Amino acid sequence: MSKQAYVRTKPHLNIGTMGHVDHGKTTLTAALTKVLADRGTGTFVPFDRIDRAPEEAARGITISIAHVEYETAGRHYAHVDMPGHADYVKNMITGAAQLDGAILVVSALDGVMPQTAEHVLLARQIGVRYIVVALNKADAGDPELTDLVELEVRELLGAHGFPGDEVPVVRVSGLRALEGDPRWTAAIGELLDAVDAYVPVPVRYTDAPFLLSVENVLTITGRGTVVTGAVERGTVAPGHRVELHSAAGEPLTGVVTGLETFGKPMDSAQAGDNVALLLRGVQRGQVRRGDVVAAPGSVSPHRRFTARVYIVPAAEGGRHTPVTSGYRPQFYIRTADVVGDIDLGEVPTGGPCRLQDTIPVPGRPRRWRTPARAARPAPPTGPAVRAAGPVPATGGPCRLQDTIPVPGRPRRWRTPARAARPAPPTSPAARAAGPCRPPAPAPTAYPPRRPRDNGPMDHHEDPGRPGPDTAPVMRETDFGTARLLPDIDRDRAWLLTVDGAPQSYVDLDDPAHLEFEYVRRIAYAVDAAFPGAEPLDAVHLGGGAMTLPRWLARTRPGVRQQVVEADGRLAALVAEVLPLPEPAPAVHTADARAWTAAAGSGTADLVVADVFGGSTVPAALTSVEFVRDALRVLRPGGLYVANLADAAPFAFLRSQLATVRAALAESAPDGGDVCVLAEPAVLRGRRYGNAVLAASRRPLPVAELTRLCAADAFPARVVHGPGLTRLTAGAAPVTDVCARPSPPPPEGAFTVG
Repeated sequence: MSKQAYVRTKPHLNIGTMGHVDHGKTTLTAALTKVLADRGTGTFVPFDRIDRAPEEAARGITISIAHVEYETAGRHYAHVDMPGHADYVKNMITGAAQLDGAILVVSALDGVMPQTAEHVLLARQIGVRYIVVALNKADAGDPELTDLVELEVRELLGAHGFPGDEVPVVRVSGLRALEGDPRWTAAIGELLDAVDAYVPVPVRYTDAPFLLSVENVLTITGRGTVVTGAVERGTVAPGHRVELHSAAGEPLTGVVTGLETFGKPMDSAQAGDNVALLLRGVQRGQVRRGDVVAAPGSVSPHRRFTARVYIVPAAEGGRHTPVTSGYRPQFYIRTADVVGDIDLGEVPTGGPCRLQDTIPVPGRPRRWRTPARAARPAPPTGPAVRAAGPVPATGGPCRLQDTIPVPGRPRRWRTPARAARPAPPTSPAARAAGPCRPPAPAPTAYPPRRPRDNGPMDHHEDPGRPGPDTAPVMRETDFGTARLLPDIDRDRAWLLTVDGAPQSYVDLDDPAHLEFEYVRRIAYAVDAAFPGAEPLDAVHLGGGAMTLPRWLARTRPGVRQQVVEADGRLAALVAEVLPLPEPAPAVHTADARAWTAAAGSGTADLVVADVFGGSTVPAALTSVEFVRDALRVLRPGGLYVANLADAAPFAFLRSQLATVRAALAESAPDGGDVCVLAEPAVLRGRRYGNAVLAASRRPLPVAELTRLCAADAFPARVVHGPGLTRLTAGAAPVTDVCARPSPPPPEGAFTVG
């Protein structure tokens, strides 16, 4: 029985589902085919035929990309279902390289997860310009929490260059649609309508020489070798001669003897079509994924190329160790993945790109050399670079301003209320290119290390010096037992704990390195409110190891700072073991509430309240009376920032929002502006954690703050406007009469590791 030939009656587009593992991409793909099959414009492909490999069935996850075909009223689609698991991101990159648009699947129950952010970054750099969001599992999600997830997704897309406010977001349930539920079947129809309306038909380069990047290789016994992939440019038909460019050596010449798409024979294929080519003259062992099939003489392979790259700071999920000669990451070009060698060299940054062996990196020239023989990518195709870490690296080899983020594997500590989880350490090259960090001055010179006796810990000499034998420092303070623990990964970096609860992290060589997440969020609020590096007048209520004062001194030379720390013995220990930079801040041993009440009016640009008694915020620092004093100390355009900690149902956080709003209403004619910065998992009530509150009499730069928080290695959400009003609804301001400390963390919630 002959096969039914493919007849081109509608524009063809390549679409795909991407997102975090277990968010329902394959279920949604099956639901799309079922709904369209019921309409008579497609064939139903059940879940077990999409994830049909034994390994996929055994593990319950998608490993390989799968292709399905369907049609809407106005378009024909080739749909790629991509894996979400981090271990199979190579297959995701292969699938995304073929797309004209993508459906970002996000669970309404989970929100943005690590692979969600990674796939968005990859899609943007690979060249996917149009994304439609499907909030899957909406049948099981709370509508208000789903609203927050939608805001979170829009913020993520906006941070990566997509029009987050314009992207269609459709709430669906793939599982319920598969079961035939009318409501969710209609939602699948809305999703398809959104794709039709939002994703334009791209310009197809049909007049250019034919080129196809091989995605898969098959053998048909007795007929020959079949290669599959999306036609990138030009046209091809049976009888055409083609060249196969591979890593093996010289190009091979073959003839196209058969052409199909989704099992349907084609008279010819053009740019954009997802096809299978039957090649004569090519053996199965001579071709592999990533090779290029092209018109004879139209391309020439190269082993080296030049591009300008940007090493992503560790705070954004990049490397935390330097890139050195001999480093061998994976390069992804179209569907190819090859290992590349890096050879550092003194090459001037900037200038036109050449197909040579260098990629100048701003701040430190680096030489990248790809050993495999890869066909030269035609713009806008560029390589993706990835190492053993969760964050991708992408960029363009022959475009001056593109970036190639190089990933690292961030380290996570679990820390208590005062110290949220840290960011991965940064490398010098990464710090130089950070989003809000000016070039760091040379580190302070320290005297040579002196021999250390074998006395008790509190007699440890010069603990800031590096060395494998550096020991912890332990002393009794006014309010507990303080320990300074050296970081084994970073010389001259220390973690301060009090009674076992982590309080501060300090890197003496790089005070701009902020390890704890909540500290970075405070820094983002400061940088967004006061752009540039102008000096400020800052008041710090709570000192610890003086992490923020050190950061401000490094990033804003000339800053004038006062630190109020009630534990005098702790302050003395920090000054002795972790010397403060010059000019040192003025340190006051005093109660934060009493000192603030006595401070002069309008004397500071910034007030940071980061005071914890153990692991709770003292009751005296939670009332309207205290906030009123803190706002009085600020100048009219000043910023008040408070580090808080809470868990669902957020009685403490909500009361503090009401308290700050009430105090602002007394001094700002329009009521001022307030926002909260916190990890999505905390805001969704999944765990206890930090929430940074920022307030000012003037409007806060929410858009810039959102961008900075979304670009962090562990993204935070900014709750502002209507979302903040909903969060605060029903909460009453706190006065001194009814003030209570913040709730303590659950037992065992925080450990040092």
